[in-house]
Amino acid sequence: MDRFRILLKKKPPKSDGKGSPPIGMPVTKDQIREKAIFENVKNILVDKGGCNPIKIALDARLDDLRIDSLDRIEILMALEDFYNVELPDDEADKIRTVGEIVQGLKKYVPYSS
Repeated sequence: MDRFRILLKKKPPKSDGKGSPPIGMPVTKDQIREKAIFENVKNILVDKGGCNPIKIALDARLDDLRIDSLDRIEILMALEDFYNVELPDDEADKIRTVGEIVQGLKKYVPYSS
């Protein structure tokens, strides 16, 4: 019985920070969608921004990835073209991390069937 209480007190595993759910946890359609958007953002950051793919995580700051303002505009435009959406300028100006790009795109990218 004590072992059962100890197991109940354990916290669930944390995500790896790269958009993947913890191992052993159920995966939702929204998590799959977020992971797909993250992978596309990552590919464009590597192609357009010359970023090291190992350093790209949801919590990575664009400044830390050496993405300047011109690179950011080019990257956001490439993502808008890829997804055929348009991020509002006021929202795009506030983006500082990779995760914020992913969350911003999730608002405007429709679910695929």
